[in-house]
Amino acid sequence: MGQSRSKRQLNEELGIQGSLAGIEALGAPAWMVRALDPTTDTLNNQTIHTTSRSLAEGGPELLFPTVRMREGGLEKIENEDDAFRESLQRQDFITLQNPTQATAFSQELSAEIDRRRKKK
Repeated sequence: MGQSRSKRQLNEELGIQGSLAGIEALGAPAWMVRALDPTTDTLNNQTIHTTSRSLAEGGPELLFPTVRMREGGLEKIENEDDAFRESLQRQDFITLQNPTQATAFSQELSAEIDRRRKKK
């Protein structure tokens, strides 16, 4: 069995590596693993949408989803504050150093999802 990684270690690896190859094995949040699975549903041709914010000025940037799987399928959370609160409650955000890094990670994630879905 592989070595267990803390959430902090995972986040540091994600920020440093900048690559999504094998991210599922690192213990990525469920929303990310679902989005990377090309067999899962889409909502208006989207499987994920992320945004980010910081809890404090100059603090780390937290990347979180605004599209989540619910009992009835995918749901867009229209209010970003609600999406942020849910992500904090679930502790399933990705911690990055700053908004630029969060944007770059989100773009890379979208590109990887697109690559995997085109292979399908």
